[in-house]
Amino acid sequence: MELHEAGTGELATLTDWIADAQECLSWGGPRVRFPLEPEALAEQLVVAPGNSYWLYDAGRRIGFGQLLERGPGRLHLARILIDPARRGQGGGRALVAGLVEQARQRKAESATLNVYRWNPAARTLYQSLGFVATSPPAAEEVRGDDVIFMSMTLSASR
Repeated sequence: MELHEAGTGELATLTDWIADAQECLSWGGPRVRFPLEPEALAEQLVVAPGNSYWLYDAGRRIGFGQLLERGPGRLHLARILIDPARRGQGGGRALVAGLVEQARQRKAESATLNVYRWNPAARTLYQSLGFVATSPPAAEEVRGDDVIFMSMTLSASR
């Protein structure tokens, strides 16, 4: 599996992966409206060079995720999504590990993410990769009590 930077013209793939408004809100937050409209996605997701990535397997897009700057030395993993037909096959692990590696290459000191309490599979995955639940920085916006903020300290060498 390989991680490649996403272009704005490729985002229509996501419209097939989000089934309803609740799933859209859970994945994309309040900025992303359902039904997903390919023409509006680049703006709603704030796609910019170096912040959006596709995970490919055998030439096919199977995952999407973003790395967003959230202060000096900190990159935040966001909008992590795996093609529903490919879930449970290691794509989530490969995608998150690839995003963390991108953060390391960009010399980030830490990587953070948010995960819903009701998503134990994702929490377990993130913990297995080294993320720990912690309190968010004072300026960090976390959506409600059902969201857990997680952080990982990065080092230049692995």
